[in-house]
Amino acid sequence: MSQGRLDEAYSEWKHATELDPVTPLVNVGPGMIRVVQRQPDQAIEELEKALELDPDFFWTHFMLGLAHLLKGDYDSAIAALERGNVPQYRDGHLGHAYAVSGEREKARKLIEGLQTGPRAEYLLPYHLAMIHFGLGEKESGFAHLNQACDLRSPQLFWVKVIPQLDGVHDDPRFQAILRRMNLADPE
Repeated sequence: MSQGRLDEAYSEWKHATELDPVTPLVNVGPGMIRVVQRQPDQAIEELEKALELDPDFFWTHFMLGLAHLLKGDYDSAIAALERGNVPQYRDGHLGHAYAVSGEREKARKLIEGLQTGPRAEYLLPYHLAMIHFGLGEKESGFAHLNQACDLRSPQLFWVKVIPQLDGVHDDPRFQAILRRMNLADPE
């Protein structure tokens, strides 16, 4: 997935669900791939099936939030992201959802809370980048994304494919980040 080989990734995840049909994380995979394929309706369908296995699994709610965000259903996106209550995955995307939905003050309060709250010590700059990009603040977004690269943030595994960054793909700074991570397309 991180290399952009999405059809192959989807096929592998579907095969994994055949081998292990009851593990929640395995069953989230096909929906996750549908999100990065920009197929929100199919993603929602896949993720709702995964919720039947475990209605409380945070990753399913997190991915469902991203699917609704992609679809432009901000209320559903925010509700699902809030329910996917694992801050190390959720906060940047929740702040991004606030920003693009017009709730800019909530996005800014989340930035402030991330920078000054009890988690500031281990804050991954990836989250701040996602919120700043949602607010249209590219300079700050790229500064934090580069800092995330410096720290080898684990969330960067999907920087090339996540829909929230579609608006910066043509920016030379984004292409430089992909090259730095060895995720750039061959020339």
